Amino acid sequence: MGSVSMNEEGKYLGHVKKNHLYGHMRAARAYGLMSHAVRRKVGAILVLPNGLTAQGYNGTPKGHPNACEGEDALTLPTVIHAEDNAYRKLEEAGVDPSGAFVFCTDAACS
Repeated sequence: MGSVSMNEEGKYLGHVKKNHLYGHMRAARAYGLMSHAVRRKVGAILVLPNGLTAQGYNGTPKGHPNACEGEDALTLPTVIHAEDNAYRKLEEAGVDPSGAFVFCTDAACS
């Protein structure tokens, strides 16, 4: 389901307002539902220090078929992670992603 970074005392770390934490996680889950993946739908929200956001979900690059898994049910190597998808949107728009806080519905692949 995802998690929110807290320090040892349970206090929130980062530039996102505390009352927005769960809203961003809910939004990340909603974006994950847009994925064409069958096995694992992942969503991500990047929140910049100035409050701007970028959204992404796991899927294939532009111009590729939307299938995320092959006939063997394994994830295809062309699939982009949700957080990478959101980052690419910022990059395409010429926005510096430095300091972005990432809300992602699943842990990174090993």
